[in-house]
Amino acid sequence: MFIDGHLVVGRECAGIDDAHSLILDDPSVSRVHLEIRHQGPRVQVVDTSTNGTRLNGVALTRDVPTTLTSGDTLKIGGVELRYELG
Repeated sequence: MFIDGHLVVGRECAGIDDAHSLILDDPSVSRVHLEIRHQGPRVQVVDTSTNGTRLNGVALTRDVPTTLTSGDTLKIGGVELRYELG
């Protein structure tokens, strides 16, 4: 999936258009779980969930932007996503 500016990931993502949302059908995923943002040359992930997110096995701090690099894995509930710069 190509990320154009930002991508919201969650179980529902109400009000977010299809081009900027990724719906995960997993009860352990929050309705709006996290956001991936392109900010200049950086790509950052911001966990907004109550259920938590792991980046390369390490828990993210809620509401704190964290830089992603190619090959990073995000664990969101029972789903694992891999970020690849392409």
